[in-house]
Amino acid sequence: MSRKQLAIAVREPEYMKRLADYVRDSSYGDQWQIIAFTSADACLHYVKQGYSIDFIAASPAMLSGIMKGLPKQACACLVKSQGESEVQPEVMQYQALPQLLKELTGLYDKHSELTVKISADVSQSSSLQIIAVHSAAGGTGKTALALHLAHAAAMQGKRTFYFNLERWNTAEMRMGATEQTALKQAGLSDFLYVIKTNAGEGRHWLAKHSILHPVMKADFLPGFANLEDRMSLEPEDGLAMVDAVAGSGRYRTVIIDLDASMDELTFALLERSHRILSLVTLDPAIIRKQEQAWQYGKQRWGGAFEEVLQKTELVRNDVGAAATKGIPLLQEKVKLAPEALPRAAEWKDEAGAKLLTSSSFRAAANALYAHVSGEGG
Repeated sequence: MSRKQLAIAVREPEYMKRLADYVRDSSYGDQWQIIAFTSADACLHYVKQGYSIDFIAASPAMLSGIMKGLPKQACACLVKSQGESEVQPEVMQYQALPQLLKELTGLYDKHSELTVKISADVSQSSSLQIIAVHSAAGGTGKTALALHLAHAAAMQGKRTFYFNLERWNTAEMRMGATEQTALKQAGLSDFLYVIKTNAGEGRHWLAKHSILHPVMKADFLPGFANLEDRMSLEPEDGLAMVDAVAGSGRYRTVIIDLDASMDELTFALLERSHRILSLVTLDPAIIRKQEQAWQYGKQRWGGAFEEVLQKTELVRNDVGAAATKGIPLLQEKVKLAPEALPRAAEWKDEAGAKLLTSSSFRAAANALYAHVSGEGG
């Protein structure tokens, strides 16, 4: 059995030495390897270098600094008296070492069981499907397609959640909501706060605040009221939000509308998705941007990105009836989806790409959903 990494972060070097000596010479030495830190910055630097920590036990002051950089890290607060810290759970620092290690081990086991349960809930079975819509360029029609896919899934009787994680979210315009109306309702900033402060409450909060769109027939949350929340969104927080939705037991389909980027957050969400639709137009510049994004992905994440490409299909948007081929270089990297999205003449005026106002686009999106969901035409 491989040993887990137990980080101890306190000011007293002698305390850490005594604890490490005890662990090494006891039966706990088969389970734990002690890593000692005398400052929060040293602990964060250790993790940023690529080393892992399974559990952290730290003094209140140090743990506060550590959790700002590692908000999802399993931890306990080493206190000198109960109620000393706002961070839970608390463990008495000065007590018999066997009892101390027993408490820390029990807390770690409890956290591990919860993590396994959440992972099982998220994966559930083949009944849950996460579909991501992505493009390396803006203006390709990602949001229009994602909204129509959500509607198509809902029309198949699947409870669906539409999740917009773009930096600049214009989905409300297409959904018929105004920015002022959206800001009056709890949205993604509020959801993120719940996930970061009490992840276990995410499902209950979602059940209370998700909104069923009357036309799309799918649930959603308004965008980030505080745009800094989206600009600074870390991959682990984005995944935690998606996992809370997917693991809530409320939905069979989750549609993720991704930003036109290829950063750590985007890659993490592409990895989490079951199917990916990558959208391009026949504009050579957009095709080139998509090539460069995939090239960067291979350079940055290697084999893991190759697995992302294996579940990606290329979708051509804004094409005429004669445009049945093309994009050969991109087709060498991923499969070409069997359905292209047509030009929607209805969207060329000031009304924009409103939901379901183009029958031809709606039909094509329905066919694409039937294809990626594996349910036929």
